[in-house]
Amino acid sequence: MQATSRSGRRVKQHFKKVAEQLNFGPHHKSYRALHSAYWRVRRRPYRRSYSQFAEGLVMAGLLDLTTTGGYLDVGSGHPIRGSNSYLFYLHGWAGTLVEPIRSHVQRSQSLRPRDTTIQACASDRQGDLSFSEFYPPEFSTTELDVRTKLIARGGTLVAEYKVECLVLATLNLEVSPDDNFFFSLDVEGHELLAIEGVD
Repeated sequence: MQATSRSGRRVKQHFKKVAEQLNFGPHHKSYRALHSAYWRVRRRPYRRSYSQFAEGLVMAGLLDLTTTGGYLDVGSGHPIRGSNSYLFYLHGWAGTLVEPIRSHVQRSQSLRPRDTTIQACASDRQGDLSFSEFYPPEFSTTELDVRTKLIARGGTLVAEYKVECLVLATLNLEVSPDDNFFFSLDVEGHELLAIEGVD
């Protein structure tokens, strides 16, 4: 029996976790779609996952990598490490990255020139926010009480600066269900505010 690759195991574990969280039974059409996507990915072991939990590989099984497409990656983070969209970028895709952390934005502009990179926090209204960048970057926050607790616990505050609030509808992206396109959202607990800004 052929041994399952590390990325294959990660995809399978993530697939099971998603199915359980969404309460999909084995006969649910979405369960079958995810299952089919998993096995399409497993037949392509040359595809490396750059995502934290192999989300990119799951999406690669659902979408057509043989043709170019687009994406909106909100909370895109580092342009390569942990990225849900970098695998697609390598296959010629291009899209829009929305990210508040200054260093990630600068790296994205340098390493992914085809993409449009915007330094902003996705929200349901426009304006500015005070942003506290910590190390590691995943601890960065716009919330004063979280900032205070992190510093009290010895967190490393890298910088503080103003960040624009972006209402996603103002991007004027026109996408149909038939387009080769995906929307990735990872904004550390502020997903509802970001989604409310979608037209």
